[in-house]
Amino acid sequence: MAWYSASPIERFTFWNRATGPYGWIYWLLLVCNLATPQLMWFRRFRTSVGWLFFVAMVVNVGMWLERFVIVVTSLQRDFVPSSWGLYAPTFWDFATSSGRSASS
Repeated sequence: MAWYSASPIERFTFWNRATGPYGWIYWLLLVCNLATPQLMWFRRFRTSVGWLFFVAMVVNVGMWLERFVIVVTSLQRDFVPSSWGLYAPTFWDFATSSGRSASS
């Protein structure tokens, strides 16, 4: 939609996601969610439980990366340049992702 909206903010957001400091995650997300499911065109991959499981897990990782890209790149560049910065995960981020509390 960034191409059709003619909004400079939307275009910058797209280019920042694709070529910015988290660009490698964006491209990995495309590989996981676009390229890997293309294996389903081949009978060998469609009929093998192991390959289906592999493709499903790669797509699952791709969906997690999509949420990461949406949240982190949206918060990385605020409207105030003094608040710009790169995301660095903390203990609490890992604890939340693993589903464990600090007392566990």
